[in-house]
Amino acid sequence: TLASKVTGSGWRESLTLGVLMNTKGLVELIVLNIGLDHKLLSPKIFTMMVVMALVTTFLTSPIVHYLYPLKRVLEFEAKGSHKQSLLLAIKDKETVPGLIKIIEAVSRHTKNRWRILAVRIIGLQEKPSAYMKKLHDDDVLTYVADCCKLLSLKIKSIPLAYDDNSSTKIMQIDHVAHSNSALFIFLDWDISSEELANTYELGGTTIQALRRIGRSNLAILMNRNLSISLTKIYFIYCGTAHDQEAIKLLRPILKSKSLEVKIACVLHRNDDEDKLPDPIQKIKTKYEHVTTEIVRQKNPTRYLLKDLKHEEYELILLGATDDWDQPNAVNFCPRSLVVGATQSVLIVQARGGIDGDDDSREIELKSNTLLLNEKV
Repeated sequence: TLASKVTGSGWRESLTLGVLMNTKGLVELIVLNIGLDHKLLSPKIFTMMVVMALVTTFLTSPIVHYLYPLKRVLEFEAKGSHKQSLLLAIKDKETVPGLIKIIEAVSRHTKNRWRILAVRIIGLQEKPSAYMKKLHDDDVLTYVADCCKLLSLKIKSIPLAYDDNSSTKIMQIDHVAHSNSALFIFLDWDISSEELANTYELGGTTIQALRRIGRSNLAILMNRNLSISLTKIYFIYCGTAHDQEAIKLLRPILKSKSLEVKIACVLHRNDDEDKLPDPIQKIKTKYEHVTTEIVRQKNPTRYLLKDLKHEEYELILLGATDDWDQPNAVNFCPRSLVVGATQSVLIVQARGGIDGDDDSREIELKSNTLLLNEKV
């Protein structure tokens, strides 16, 4: 520890290195047995030394975890990179294709703008050593690599393991996103039409927890057989903070001139002004292949659903608040549109989070019961 500190390392690194030097159990036991066989050590001294070797070796792992928690490891890995990132939270194989297609569309013409990370969420019901087996023999990570190679995407996979304490999973995802300056966390909401009709909360338990304490924007995908290559996107703009964040995803997609994009600007029916909102006007001016429409209806949700049926749009992009099942200021109800539409939907929610440090976030997590067996 002192030698490491003298050579310029910080106290945390020096202490960690010193603790790791205690992992000498096997070598020490061999040497002690040789000493005992040659009668250089008495049985009493031999026993004391064996106990010491075992105790110091067993204590190494918990002490290192205390000195270097996951948060510090992730910060160290992200150190030196000033790029923002896009983070995919992958639970299983079924969530991979849709999320990869969205990422490919966003990064197709801006490959040097963001780093793309994939967090593999691995639930462990077994002993911790099973994590290493899953890490080196995981077909989902292999599938992610194959899909990215096919689309010429550079992506870094980060396997994360959690036990029966699901708050660990949420904290890990949030730490990875925050330490890598993730602008968006992309998640797949796997829910059937029947379940959606009886669900009024946005997302499952993982999404709900990240909405409360996460420090990154969320992009929640409801994949309804999304096509391999996006050609038609329908963006619904109501002027909320969530819509402003959705525009950050839309702008890089618009660089593809072969893409057909329609923006429906929902205004209050009592607003007599026919002028497009400034963010949409800037997009309209810059990208000629974008069409816009001002929607000023008593029931804009019903009007938009009818409009979506006329054209075969593949993806609907919209922002949604926590009370997404209620009409907003312009009388648009996101949940009603998602339930009635047949297209895939990408729902953007601006970063929420609670005020305070990581301890307050952990308190917030522990105060909410999260069930692991629910879908993301």
